Amino acid sequence: MICRAQIFDNSCFFAIAQGGKALAAVLRAVMLAACSDTPDEVGSPPSAESTVTIALAGDVHFEGPLRHRLADPTQALAALAPMLAEADLAMINLETSIGTNGTPEPKKRWLFQAPPSALTALAAAGVDVVTMANNHAKDFGDVGLAESLAAAADAEASDPPLSVVGVGADITEAFAPAIREVRGTTVAFIGAHSADDPKADPTAHWAAAEDKPGAVSYTHLTLPTNVSMCRSRWSPYH
Repeated sequence: MICRAQIFDNSCFFAIAQGGKALAAVLRAVMLAACSDTPDEVGSPPSAESTVTIALAGDVHFEGPLRHRLADPTQALAALAPMLAEADLAMINLETSIGTNGTPEPKKRWLFQAPPSALTALAAAGVDVVTMANNHAKDFGDVGLAESLAAAADAEASDPPLSVVGVGADITEAFAPAIREVRGTTVAFIGAHSADDPKADPTAHWAAAEDKPGAVSYTHLTLPTNVSMCRSRWSPYH
């Protein structure tokens, strides 16, 4: 699924959540919480120059018959590139651990892991940001997450850069947004997931903490609160 959102503000903050039904609600809640007219724009209609289009997609992994696509990461998702290119920014929900090592999570039904070339494939297709705040972030334990974070750092430093949000070595890093600038508009991406989704394996114990690596969960803070925190720290219009 690919959907699009448009923002008409000089400084908006955006979040994606795990699951399609949650996404629609989060879009409404976060856009309302995050976007407001800047002082010199009150009452003015949005112009083409001030419009930012964001493409969203999920869920993405490279398991089973999809793994062969990574033989050439630059072409793995070439069919999606034209659609993503129509947007100014693109974000996806990456439903897999990134790496080659680690211990499988005991008793978990679905375990996903892809090599770091998966991030190369996403960046080549035009994806700007991925969230790993979901029920596969720690499929292969702390070692698997550490490899994911190392791969994320490499992807951030690559050309084109790809940012990973929603996971981190501690809660501060996991909460940190990915920042992008588009024609004078600042966009911050964050990620969070529902650790008690009844359709998925329980993953509440994966939640990041001050001294614990993991993923961002709704149990930490409500998304509007997190958006407000991002806005107060990074927005010139808070």
